[in-house]
Amino acid sequence: MSLNYSTRVDIDRREVPARFDHETECRQALRLETGMWGVIDKHWTKALAREIGDRRCLEVFAGRGWLAKALADHGVEITATSRFSGHDGSHDGLVYDVLDMSAFEAVQQFDFDVLVMCWPPASNEAVRAVLAAHALGRTFDIVFVGEPHSELPYRLSGTADDEFFERCDVVDEVTPYRETRGSQGIDVCQWMRLKH
Repeated sequence: MSLNYSTRVDIDRREVPARFDHETECRQALRLETGMWGVIDKHWTKALAREIGDRRCLEVFAGRGWLAKALADHGVEITATSRFSGHDGSHDGLVYDVLDMSAFEAVQQFDFDVLVMCWPPASNEAVRAVLAAHALGRTFDIVFVGEPHSELPYRLSGTADDEFFERCDVVDEVTPYRETRGSQGIDVCQWMRLKH
């Protein structure tokens, strides 16, 4: 499996693919050619954009900006930030205006109602950002895209860290994401909130 012609055309134009077909396309090829760790297409992001509505979004760990671009294309007001690194494909150029700053710095600088995190690194960076925003008195929801927390001993998620999952509750799931990625991975798109 590789990528369909229409997906390749979208990527070459630096457009978000219309629809990733998990039955005929290879997710790893998508990641290697785009830097997308999450499977970003206009199908499931349309559902997420409807749920976001007119709330302001801040995306941290945005990489090249694929998710921010998809949401902006659906009319979402979003600011994207990331610490550029070799594994996120940013060296191949951005597809959206992504500001180079840490998640910790971003939550202190920007106003937002929804904090978007797509495949945050398996470190304490995600929880530090959430706690910093909370310390400033911000009220916000979290959109988390990545591997869910595992309850099995010594089986860490490939995204965020245990403290992030311990401090945040899953409120809902954006099920079209799971349908888009199919059996190619265990990752999810979830609405989360910081426990009080």
